[in-house]
Amino acid sequence: LLKKIEQFINSARGGGKVPEIWEILDGTKRPEYILSPELQERWGQIQDNQAYVIDIGISCVGTKSQLRDYPRRESFRSDENFIEGIQRWMDDRTITYQEWDDLKLQREDDFENFVAGYQVKSPEYIDAKTSILCELPDSFSCRISISGKGLRDLVLNFPYIFDVSLPDDIHEDSSTESQISDSEIEFTLKSPEANAPKVCIIDSGIQEKHPLLQAAISINDSNSWVPNETNLVADYVPNGGHGTRVAGAVLYPISVPQIGQQQAICWLQNARVLDKECSLPQALYPPILIANIVEFYQNKTGTRIFNHSIAATTPCRN
Repeated sequence: LLKKIEQFINSARGGGKVPEIWEILDGTKRPEYILSPELQERWGQIQDNQAYVIDIGISCVGTKSQLRDYPRRESFRSDENFIEGIQRWMDDRTITYQEWDDLKLQREDDFENFVAGYQVKSPEYIDAKTSILCELPDSFSCRISISGKGLRDLVLNFPYIFDVSLPDDIHEDSSTESQISDSEIEFTLKSPEANAPKVCIIDSGIQEKHPLLQAAISINDSNSWVPNETNLVADYVPNGGHGTRVAGAVLYPISVPQIGQQQAICWLQNARVLDKECSLPQALYPPILIANIVEFYQNKTGTRIFNHSIAATTPCRN
């Protein structure tokens, strides 16, 4: 970069890209590179005193420390040398990750100090004290509420941001009635074995008293993460929500038996995250939410199988 700047100053060949780089550094083109398409469309209408809820990604890779490629066997004279090379690589990797983590903590502090003056409310914030499942070694992300003035300042002047976007619109279609019907069914579901696998259904809640599901529901493990409804674990979506149908698909992947009886293959755990509109409340930040649910059930019951069939209405752009 310094060489190209020198070439630009001297009008030498090779310095022609410097003005474009400067447009990014001074903020002229910065929004184009880091804003989501929805925010780009609204960028000119951002109001200073209006509150905006946004998701932010911040890079934590430094310039001093980069992770080397994994050693290749053909680069070493013997297996012993290869093993030694692998060990050196692992030692370097540990040091690099620690340097990245130190840098991440510093940039978290920098970020919090930067936005502190804009009356930011941060319902969820990813850091080392939350859950390692929610972060990458080279970046962290968060969801904040910030004034329009603060948002512009953040996008144009905070140096480490690589992504700024509006929260995804996460809404499951609940217009179709539940595929599970108990009309004219003379079938009995028996409870699974005590040590049967546990499957956690992360969705809109489950109709736990439904005769085709009830025997397999692990009642004591039901929980809700919907704000102000932590004690309401039922499926409150009219005609049965997505969670009830997913629970049925787990127990009856091909079809629902009409007669006889059958023992359930697993226990169902009900983790409600979608509200009665079958939408994910904006206060729930997905990376933190999923990490908290996994940690909760792994610590409580050792659950290893989690099913969430929830998606945003638009594809991820990263």
